[in-house]
Amino acid sequence: MIAQICEESKCTGCLACMNLCPCGAITCQEREDGNVIPQIDPEKCIECHRCVQGCPENHVKEKHEPRQCYATWQKDRKERKYSASGGIAFGFYKRWIQNAGIVYGAAFNEKGILTQQKAETLEEARKFRGSKYVQSYNGFSYSEIGKEIMEVIPHRQPMLLIDTIEELTPGEHGIGKKCVSYNEPYFAGHFPQEPVMPGVLMIEALAQVGAVVMLSCPEYKGKTAYFGAINQAKFKRKVVPGDVLMLEVEMIKKKGPIGIGKAVATVEGEVAVSAELTFAIG
Repeated sequence: MIAQICEESKCTGCLACMNLCPCGAITCQEREDGNVIPQIDPEKCIECHRCVQGCPENHVKEKHEPRQCYATWQKDRKERKYSASGGIAFGFYKRWIQNAGIVYGAAFNEKGILTQQKAETLEEARKFRGSKYVQSYNGFSYSEIGKEIMEVIPHRQPMLLIDTIEELTPGEHGIGKKCVSYNEPYFAGHFPQEPVMPGVLMIEALAQVGAVVMLSCPEYKGKTAYFGAINQAKFKRKVVPGDVLMLEVEMIKKKGPIGIGKAVATVEGEVAVSAELTFAIG
């Protein structure tokens, strides 16, 4: 049984673990201070360790001195009036939604509980403005985002190889994440004595992020992205159970329904695979 997902003192209550659990073994429990923490049901847990792998506190990145600092604010006085910290967050929401994106943010529900909610329009996003100063309940918002991915690309289990999209600029750039667990079906034969994620599946995972980037454009909604070519593929390190694979694709050339993307997959900043991928929309 998994004793704990991360140190309780470091738990932020993001509930990424609850969203990642494939068997519903994790629920949230409210502490005396009002914050929520995850609880594991030992009878349901299959010890796949996806919760541990997906916990942000178990993958704290090395800190670097900032190279530059910026002070920003909204030029729109009305938006600044109803926002906090200069209203810059709403500026990001606005740009994302205008590019056919969907945003999630913290807002109070009808019961007065602060929860993570979805917004597809600027009017819906306005409820995220202002400071709240209490912990928001994330619930299954990450799972909902996963469902949004499946509305963009046709892939389904066991061939859906991305857990979340961390960043997205439609038609230009995207970053996805894959938490690699012992429970992946391909490890049964690749290789039982030394499980290693097949290189072709790492390329496929990158391609799926690239497909999300392309198909998030309004003109390609409902279409499918196919491989046109794979060039200059280089494999730098093994990817094994417990690794968190970060998948980044930047489109470097587009002409009609054809696009070429620079793709890089990393584990804790170390390059695992890089390639140049060509996509054909059909």
